[in-house]
Amino acid sequence: LSELERSGFDAAVACGWGWTDQALCVEQNDYLIEIVRRHPGRIHGFAAVQPTAGAAAVREAERAIRAGLRGIGELMPHGQGYALDQTELLAPLAELAVALDVPILTHTSEPVGHLYPGKGEVSLPTVLHLATSYPKLKLICAHWGGGLPFYELMPEVAAAAANLWYDTAASPYL
Repeated sequence: LSELERSGFDAAVACGWGWTDQALCVEQNDYLIEIVRRHPGRIHGFAAVQPTAGAAAVREAERAIRAGLRGIGELMPHGQGYALDQTELLAPLAELAVALDVPILTHTSEPVGHLYPGKGEVSLPTVLHLATSYPKLKLICAHWGGGLPFYELMPEVAAAAANLWYDTAASPYL
């Protein structure tokens, strides 16, 4: 909060982490829910989930959102043991996000260039698969979407990415 004040920002988004243990996701969500309640309008939290936990992950995402968090993520497919094109696995979370009108934030990685801490291995085709499987899903692609905005110069990619947003968190590493 002091950094928000110092930098002249009104609010910040606190993202969940892609824990492999669903219990850690719950613990983190409890913390973020408390922070959001203590600082309404200043901190907007996203729920941490481990998609491979199945129904438990969906229940936790719904609980956290109903308690005041504003989205799901950051998903970390390469660290959590799945891929974004595993439609059957991600369908319940995507459907929940659409139903509750909240975004999902996912890690993405550029397919070329140097390695840096946290780069990961989330491929652009898997991101587009998720986006086209759920066109009403608001999907935020972390780290410049792994370069995906540049591919939006192609009309078919722009159409598939109609509901995508990008963050710039990897800029210092690039």
